[in-house]
Amino acid sequence: MVLHRDIKASNILLDAAFRGRLGDFGLARIVVGLDKNSYTDVGVAGTWGFIAPEYSVSHKATRKTDVYAFGVLLLEIVTGRRVLCKFQGTFQLLVDWVWRLHREGSLLDAVDNGVASSSSSSTEELFDADDAIRLLLLGLACSNPNPSDRPSMTEVVQVVARSAAPPDVPPVKPAFVWPPEGGVEVDSTGSDVDASLCEWDEEETSSSSDALAVRVQ
Repeated sequence: MVLHRDIKASNILLDAAFRGRLGDFGLARIVVGLDKNSYTDVGVAGTWGFIAPEYSVSHKATRKTDVYAFGVLLLEIVTGRRVLCKFQGTFQLLVDWVWRLHREGSLLDAVDNGVASSSSSSTEELFDADDAIRLLLLGLACSNPNPSDRPSMTEVVQVVARSAAPPDVPPVKPAFVWPPEGGVEVDSTGSDVDASLCEWDEEETSSSSDALAVRVQ
């Protein structure tokens, strides 16, 4: 099993047929053995905003930490926004913004305006609101703060391929509980976001340094 540990838009390449290919395996780790489902490091590898809450406190990468990063990537694709952006005058994490719209019953407002207005009868490429909602719900499910509530990548593929219904996503973002059994609720809303983070160079945010660990309040 390969744990990528840095899934994000800049690490997705397109081939000649515009199919996405995952690249940059510089932080990836191979996990072998039937009883090996995780990789523990002395620090946290990855890019800020794509790092799962449990990884930042345990330093243990799993399949579900990659699922979390994929969920954030999916939200970026559908919304056309960066992982950390300015919404209504305040800086927010994209995941929190989409979850708020879901709570308010206006999830479709998160869709990239360019996508929603790009329908063309000549190309027969029409905007499908149901597909947009499906992918947004999938992105939220993948970026659930608690790893046990995230879907597997097999389930993700089924939803994307329309062979399975979108997952049930609670209207309110769940609290991050750590440790998973008998733990306490930990704030993972990212409400205290430093505005200077929006000026970070994405190429400089991929590192195995502890400096990239998400600060858990």
